[in-house]
Amino acid sequence: MYSTTATQTYVVTLTAKIAGGCEDDFTKQVTVSEGPKTCDFDFANDYTVGLRAIKLSPTGGSTLGIDYTWVLGREGSKISTDGGLTHTWQNEGP
Repeated sequence: MYSTTATQTYVVTLTAKIAGGCEDDFTKQVTVSEGPKTCDFDFANDYTVGLRAIKLSPTGGSTLGIDYTWVLGREGSKISTDGGLTHTWQNEGP
């Protein structure tokens, strides 16, 4: 696993060998993007969806290439591949 604070490209090589036999390898460049800089998020009512709809979005910057899992209490969790999410709560209060 790579953890980086800036986008970096690595050269990765996979080598396969058979005992007493042949050997081959495959090399590829892999780019690892930096992680999000914050766990904060913004929220706003989204009345275009419904009265109880809230749009959630990570604070600051691009979220391309990052999958977010939003845990919504009793409502369950949802995964967003672009960072943002609009959710409509089914019930009011706790």
